Amino acid sequence: MRSSASLFRNPASSPIYFTRGVPPSEAIPSEELGVIARSLVDRPPQQLFQYAPSNGYLGDRVLRAAIGEANRVSPDEVFIGNGSLQVLDLLAAILVKPERSTVLVEQPTYDRSIRIFGRHGARVVGVPLQGDGIDIAMLAEQMKRLRAAALYLIPDFQNPAGITTSLVKRRQILDLAAEFDVLVIEDTPYRELRFEGVAQPLFKDIAGRARVVTIGSLSKTLSPGLRIGYAIGSGALMRQLAELATDTYLSPAPICQSIAAECFRAGLVERNIVRVCDLIRPKWAAAIGGASEIFGRDCMCLPQGGYFLGITVNSDLSEPAFIASASTAGVIMTPGSAFFPSEGQPGSGTLFLRLPFHALDPGDFRSGLEILQNILANGRQRSRGADLEASNGKFTG
Repeated sequence: MRSSASLFRNPASSPIYFTRGVPPSEAIPSEELGVIARSLVDRPPQQLFQYAPSNGYLGDRVLRAAIGEANRVSPDEVFIGNGSLQVLDLLAAILVKPERSTVLVEQPTYDRSIRIFGRHGARVVGVPLQGDGIDIAMLAEQMKRLRAAALYLIPDFQNPAGITTSLVKRRQILDLAAEFDVLVIEDTPYRELRFEGVAQPLFKDIAGRARVVTIGSLSKTLSPGLRIGYAIGSGALMRQLAELATDTYLSPAPICQSIAAECFRAGLVERNIVRVCDLIRPKWAAAIGGASEIFGRDCMCLPQGGYFLGITVNSDLSEPAFIASASTAGVIMTPGSAFFPSEGQPGSGTLFLRLPFHALDPGDFRSGLEILQNILANGRQRSRGADLEASNGKFTG
């Protein structure tokens, strides 16, 4: 065991943040975006500074065409909103009804999706994740038992666990969704950030009889500040989203959508995806190597891309005590329980840790892991000491 001094980060050092999945600044092509933005502002006519058309505006025509071409769908099957979370919020408002209010999610899943569905009155029910995707037997049981409105999935480099759903399970999920008439929502913010292996097909491309909506974003591949999120689905559902969007915020920002459209035309989106993968790949390799060495591979599924590594550990510490100890030691954590719906919290004696590696220096990432492991080890040692003391204090006659 390391000395107690090793539990703490050097006070002169900045804290290590195992929290949000914010793209590192070097992943954003700011100079090229600036050139494109200035070129658009200088062009007449100045419709960029006016409201976008009302009455169910699906989004910038050129941008929808570019996203449609990249995904092999018609522009009429694409809706563009102000970030993927707003698209999900609009979709939840349409889907969640009193007569059909259950939404099934992976367990764990993206914490903000839980809050969005809950805000619209949904009963959010978790289905455990396995190493190759959601537990199919449990999913079938829940679909039989509950009249679910939707199944929300992050099938590629899942946030927070890092898991990718296998092709076999994708087909099984679609078969169940078709049988029970459950809409599949596939959220794909990290899909393009693959560092090894072969991509699995999108659910929409192998849907068969199942209903699928694909949600995507340019936040991780181009710029989060542009706030470009999109949905791909049936033309009828896209029009519903557009009408609700008009009633909700009247108009998106034409200038942001025009910048994104020009980025596609200039090839910047594709170039930046390659650049971001090259930037993050060494951090990913160091992260999975360090985590495997320090925690062991049995407690994690190693991601092939994305931002996150998820670890489940046994702990004698409560989550609040663990988070507080980590903070004192200079490591800032997001509580793992936040990624679990209320119907499906982690088991007693275990902690779930989401460890973002995409923006951290590999040395800092490893230091953070060592601090967390030492906190867990000290917690086990204190627990054993307390058990021994209690045992020695028992009256034996």
